[in-house]
Amino acid sequence: DEELGLFESNILVPFFNKQLSEIPGYQPPKGPHNPPKPPEISLPSKNVILYGPPGTGKTYTLRNEYMKRFTEEVAALSKEDFAVELVTDLAWWQVITIVMMDLKEAKVSRILEHPLMQARIRRANHRTPRAAIWGHLQMHTKTGCDNVRYTRRYEPLLFWKDDKSVWSIDEELAAEEVPELVEMLERYKGYTTAQGAVVERFAFTTFHQSFSYEDFVEGIKPVMSEDVADALAYEVKPGIFKTMVQKAMSDPDHDYALLIDEISRGNVASIFGELIALIEDDKRQGAPNELRAQLPYSREEFMVPANLYIIGAMNTADRSVEALDTALRRRFTFIQTPPKSGLIQQPTGLDVNLQALLTTMNARIEKILDKDHCIGHSYFMGIAQQADPLEELRKIFAQKILPLLEEYFYGDPAKIGMVLGKRFVKRGDLSITLLEGDWEIDDFEDRKVYSIIDPMTLQEEDFRTIYE
Repeated sequence: DEELGLFESNILVPFFNKQLSEIPGYQPPKGPHNPPKPPEISLPSKNVILYGPPGTGKTYTLRNEYMKRFTEEVAALSKEDFAVELVTDLAWWQVITIVMMDLKEAKVSRILEHPLMQARIRRANHRTPRAAIWGHLQMHTKTGCDNVRYTRRYEPLLFWKDDKSVWSIDEELAAEEVPELVEMLERYKGYTTAQGAVVERFAFTTFHQSFSYEDFVEGIKPVMSEDVADALAYEVKPGIFKTMVQKAMSDPDHDYALLIDEISRGNVASIFGELIALIEDDKRQGAPNELRAQLPYSREEFMVPANLYIIGAMNTADRSVEALDTALRRRFTFIQTPPKSGLIQQPTGLDVNLQALLTTMNARIEKILDKDHCIGHSYFMGIAQQADPLEELRKIFAQKILPLLEEYFYGDPAKIGMVLGKRFVKRGDLSITLLEGDWEIDDFEDRKVYSIIDPMTLQEEDFRTIYE
């Protein structure tokens, strides 16, 4: 009965579902074999930027809603797809090592035909895989091998080539030097399609001031040889964008995404370089105005596939949307994420209307500054779960709201008083007397000095004065 149940679950049900799916309009029934999928988030274009003031849930949306959109739970991942996932982040020599540990000895042609090597080629979309295999075998060949005349060798030195061009591997040394690759081979050999899997078809990164084209697309990175301390070499390594392009191109039946937080904090024109034009919807692979570019380091021909989404998030208080590069603005669709006070749950036992509190503060901030500097609802989202909501509200004002307002109105605390009122800001110059002398004090006698009251001493009625 157990074997029959596995046969039904892993073979019969998927087979008949595939046959039925070819019938126009057929909808599979909900059940253990066909769990309902959450509705997909619709995107207006391939390139999207979420923008809004701090605390409006931009990063939350990236990490939760969009990550889920590009994540799939599959009941049975094929061994071919599992091989691709296994070698995704591995270098050529690492895949070759796994293949050689499986084959023991082989010529390049046989290495090339191995499923794991085919998965690496499929993922990298490499034009000359045979040359790549040949080169990396020689680079990691033992120094005493007379049949390899390649001068520069890099650790670990695992391979050997005999007089008949048959390659072999030192398995004991491999187990000692790269045990993680041995474990990967065991996982591959022991994999069965009965195992469920979670497939993530996205990558997440954050832009910053030192983020560069070399980190994003491709760059020349140093490689140190462990056998000779002063031997330094360089190799071209793909960045996160190029890696995601390769993944999307090797799997055209699924959507992929590159999620970029704080996209405005990096120099976007420098990070994207000449590829900024290739990301437009009508310039992508297969589009009417398809564009291709040659990468400067690898000299590879590069294009952006249609199934790769680029989704960013930016804080308008940190850098306004108007300050962005015009080329970026033209190629991205902007989705505003304003504060939503309606999402705030009112805590039990707190006599302060948090929704009215946030709405009133933001209306005043927008009147004094602009809507880009409003306060997001996420600052108040966790108060309802706290045992002492008033104490939590005090901490939020002390540690988050007031420091943010002091940054907005730097050097002008009176404007904080315009937003929060007399219970939060008081005048502190009434008892100050300026000394007379050979200087003029008239200009300073009328100057008002304000100080902010410690919010940890405030009561519920003090917070209510903000909106009442």
